[in-house]
Order: sequence, then C-alpha cells, then structure tokens
Amino acid sequence: MKVKVVIDIEKEEEITIQCRQVTPDLKKLIEFLENKNQKLEAVSNQNQKVYVHPMDVLYIESVDGITYIYTTDNVFKLKMTLQELEDTYQGTDYFRGAKNLIINIQHVESLKSQLNGRIIVTMDNEELLVVSRHYARLLKEKLKGEK
Repeated sequence: MKVKVVIDIEKEEEITIQCRQVTPDLKKLIEFLENKNQKLEAVSNQNQKVYVHPMDVLYIESVDGITYIYTTDNVFKLKMTLQELEDTYQGTDYFRGAKNLIINIQHVESLKSQLNGRIIVTMDNEELLVVSRHYARLLKEKLKGEK
C-alpha cells in the first residue's frame, strides 16, 4: 500500500482512498477517519448540552447505569453506553479497561502492575484508574502498538 500526502494550504482537507477492494483493516481506517472529529454530545452539571472532542476525554466511566465523560477539568453525562462508545471508537486510542471503564490511552502517564494481575493507571491529571486483570494484557499490547 502506498501512502501519499500532498500539502496545499489553499485547499480543504480531503482524503481519497483508492483500492481494489475494501478489506477489514481498510474498513476500520475509514470508520476511524469518519469518527475522528465527531464530537460527543454530553450534558454538563448545569444541564447544558455540550460537545466534547474525543481527544479531550481522559476516560469514560459507567456508574449505576449512567455514563460519565471525564476531561481534564470537567465531568459530563453522556447518553451513549460504554458498548456503543467502544463500537464507535474501535481502532482508536480508546481502550476498554474494565466492565465499567474506557480509557483514552493518549492521556496515560504511567502504569503500575499489582500482584492480583490488575494495573493501576495514572492519567495526565494524576487520577488513578484500575484496569481489571481481564484487560491488563490487552492494555500492555495496545500501548506497545501490537493491537
């Protein structure tokens, strides 16, 4: 596969893909490109509708059936489920860390393995998250670029 980038500051950004057939990997790339700039519609604590860019999200957590988005300085409610988010952002930097948690690995500062197989993740904002042992190996692979 050849990749060609042409920079022209006078034109609008456009991506054209030429292929013989759409493979599963190519389909993932297309879905990623289509969803990359799609903002998440959420609700603030003041019940105002806000739009959050996916890259600004540190992590997403489900508590008592309510999904919350955590950014550096705010928490918002989201109407999507974790499964819907996982499906929408498959192939991106979002990683399922536990049954109730999705982590944006771009904001991971450090990892600390625990004796029970879990991983303590320190985020950019110094917040600590627990990745269950079920997802621990997958997290290490994703951070190494293997998945």
